[in-house]
Amino acid sequence: MDKDFSKYQKDAPVSADALAHLTELAQQFDAEKAKLEEMKADLAEQQKLCLRMEFSDLPKQMKICRQKKITTDDGREVKVDPVYKCKVREGMMEKALDWLAKHGEAASIKYRVGRSFSMTEHRRAQAMASRIRGQGVEPVVEKKVEPSTLKRIYRERAEDGLTMPSEFFEFEVLERASVK
Repeated sequence: MDKDFSKYQKDAPVSADALAHLTELAQQFDAEKAKLEEMKADLAEQQKLCLRMEFSDLPKQMKICRQKKITTDDGREVKVDPVYKCKVREGMMEKALDWLAKHGEAASIKYRVGRSFSMTEHRRAQAMASRIRGQGVEPVVEKKVEPSTLKRIYRERAEDGLTMPSEFFEFEVLERASVK
């Protein structure tokens, strides 16, 4: 319940000290918000720098050194591993899923079956959940492959020297360095 503080403004005069303190707090609050925004910007820049070093600078230097794993003079272990990325091209989901099924990955394809109900139909929705087809309601059927599963499939195939059709999938392999 909201309180109405307007009567306090009318009934009680505010002391100069209280107003001065309020002004100080408001200024301090503005200064702290500005610091926070500056810290967010600094954090974003630092994240960009770390990503550049992790995915570009360190892997390039490791290539120059012709190394995948090395221990530096100060005892740090630097290692470069591939990072696989893969996604289904826009408008190619059905063909991509067919390709996966034909190439031994049918178990990776997920089906989601459901029907949309309005909020006023919640009782009907609960009743239908157990017998959606028996009620003669045509459900929505969605087929998909999880992004992490698709990355795994691509990684495994790439490591085994097998390809995937680029007309259905977008993929890339990045080099990622780690320092321990």
